[in-house]
Amino acid sequence: MTLPLEIAFEPESLIDSWIYNIGGYLIDVFFFLDIIAVFRTTISSEEDGSCVMDPKQIGLRYLKGDFSIDLLATIPLDSLALLFVAGESAKRFKLFGILKLVRLMRLNRIIRNLNVRKETKVMLKLSKLIFFLVMWVHCQSCLWFYIIK
Repeated sequence: MTLPLEIAFEPESLIDSWIYNIGGYLIDVFFFLDIIAVFRTTISSEEDGSCVMDPKQIGLRYLKGDFSIDLLATIPLDSLALLFVAGESAKRFKLFGILKLVRLMRLNRIIRNLNVRKETKVMLKLSKLIFFLVMWVHCQSCLWFYIIK
């Protein structure tokens, strides 16, 4: 996602590109498909660790948990804001795109529930840590550039 780049540098050639816009909409479609998949994915019972396959229980647990963040991250609020709000006010809605990064926190649960060797889980956790460090440095750099600009 190029959200920090778009907020900090505001490149007109990138924002006006139809390929960039289609890419953003494809990401939103994949996030929507992920929401549907989570409603149909089994979960582990908190009491005994067994698999829960009842769609009602799965749906209720997801609605009580991460659903609101996932929904806000999926809806293209910046594009909808352009329809109702003019100019600079619409740029504030770009920050809702950062919620897509919050969805990556789900990786901990996915790694924990994987049925692989312990060494593989450690490598996945290390890869996730490196990814988040790179993302943190990238976002901080864009923030400092935006402040200086």
